[in-house]
Amino acid sequence: MAPDTLTLIVLSATQYDFEDPSSHRKMSGTSVLLVSPETSATESRIGNKPTKVTFPHDFFDRFRGTKLPAFADVTFKLDIGTMQSVPTDFDNFRPISASVAK
Repeated sequence: MAPDTLTLIVLSATQYDFEDPSSHRKMSGTSVLLVSPETSATESRIGNKPTKVTFPHDFFDRFRGTKLPAFADVTFKLDIGTMQSVPTDFDNFRPISASVAK
């Protein structure tokens, strides 16, 4: 099955690196907050409420130098284990321009 690409809004991308006090394990990764610009949750697999997706620590490099929030083309692939579409890549970041009423 070929990957699908959707245009979504990337609200934020945060890189984290800390030690979990309960397990003393080092936790690191990148959290990305996504939302669909579509008006209905049925029109997009993400929906119109923000969704947090976690990636490996070095995934944050894809967002360096990008002013967020921004539109991005997000590639999804089917995760066979969960049978859900999951985002795998971000490309073609575009600024969100708001029209100003005069």
